[in-house]
Amino acid sequence: MTTDFALNLRPKSLNDLCGQRTIVAEMKRRSLTNEFPSVMIFGGDSGTGKTTIALIIGALMNDPNPIQKDGYKDPNPESPEYKAVYGEKYNRNVCFYDASKMGKEDVLALEDVVSTKSLFGGKKVIIIDEAQELSRHSKGATLKLLEKKRDDVCIILCTMNPEAFDKAIRSRGHYYQFKSPNSADIAAYLFSLTEKEKGTVPDSFLEEGI
Repeated sequence: MTTDFALNLRPKSLNDLCGQRTIVAEMKRRSLTNEFPSVMIFGGDSGTGKTTIALIIGALMNDPNPIQKDGYKDPNPESPEYKAVYGEKYNRNVCFYDASKMGKEDVLALEDVVSTKSLFGGKKVIIIDEAQELSRHSKGATLKLLEKKRDDVCIILCTMNPEAFDKAIRSRGHYYQFKSPNSADIAAYLFSLTEKEKGTVPDSFLEEGI
């Protein structure tokens, strides 16, 4: 129940993320031109928004009719890519992998995935979550995957431990350090969430804080 609640309320807009102001500001600027780095490495503790931003970017990158906001664009909930990503089908351009379940052969197989033209047009987006779980041999295969620059492919590695990757891998992409939000960020997020869900804030929260 708690897990379903958290997943249902996972931000699907760049403006709804908690903290990460610098990263969010950059992604907002990039959303206007849809020009994102071909390789991005998101590093930081669990729950800091790495996977959330990766999914938003994935849904946005091939959206033919994104929603124009004030100074940025968001993926359109009516677009097929959005529905595939947030329905966890990943049957279009966005492919999502849990590194803890991947071996070297699985990483090698990604070469075929990125080398095959999409049936839907646009860019392929490969998201590898929990990337620190890749084995030593798998990381070697990952390096080979990242070495070749492809205009029609974006690869995003999400990891809680960027030090698990050597400099050769980290140098292949843009690295973003996700920091744990401070209490003010959390409070602001909870208030906005309560307002959105039409809930009420208990007096004890106002008096005692987080």
